[in-house]
Amino acid sequence: MTKPLLAINLIHGKTNDAVKANFFQLERNIAKNHIDAKWWANNCLDPHKKKFQVDHDWLWRKFVGEIRNKPAFESVGLFTSSTSIEGAICYRVDAKSFIEPSKGALYVERLAAAPVNRYQLNSPPQYLGVGKALLLWAVVKSYNLGLKGRVTLDSVRELGALSFYERNGFENLLEQSSDHLAFMELPQREAIKWLNTEGLL
Repeated sequence: MTKPLLAINLIHGKTNDAVKANFFQLERNIAKNHIDAKWWANNCLDPHKKKFQVDHDWLWRKFVGEIRNKPAFESVGLFTSSTSIEGAICYRVDAKSFIEPSKGALYVERLAAAPVNRYQLNSPPQYLGVGKALLLWAVVKSYNLGLKGRVTLDSVRELGALSFYERNGFENLLEQSSDHLAFMELPQREAIKWLNTEGLL
């Protein structure tokens, strides 16, 4: 594994202790062995709840393999150890803003916390803040590329998902949404506010 791209703290769900986590570029073999082979292998997961998780059949090794020769695409994992990936994100950096189409933005293709880190599947989750940390990574990347922190994505039109993004400053662009997906954007002003709050500016 290469050197970490950014270090952050997650919160342990049972002890409330801070736990150091690092962002690393995802490689296909790591995605295969530590996401695809592990995330959904827990036999304690409720099968009924599992089937309602939209990503339960995603193959991260496939995503990583498909984009490895595409310069505008990247995939990153959030690791608490060399074999424990708490979440992953795949994105492209050549997208356009939904709000200001003349402006560039980072577009999130895939984002997921490991099942053990989800309130819907575990009470309490193993680690808190994984999804927010993945979004923060996208904002940092966008800002560093000169995109002013703008991040766009298509969210499933499910109340929990929409409220998660809205709590983190994303605007729900209902007038542009499709029947199945909601177009969401973190505008520049909210991105800068978030980066300032985190002490990253």
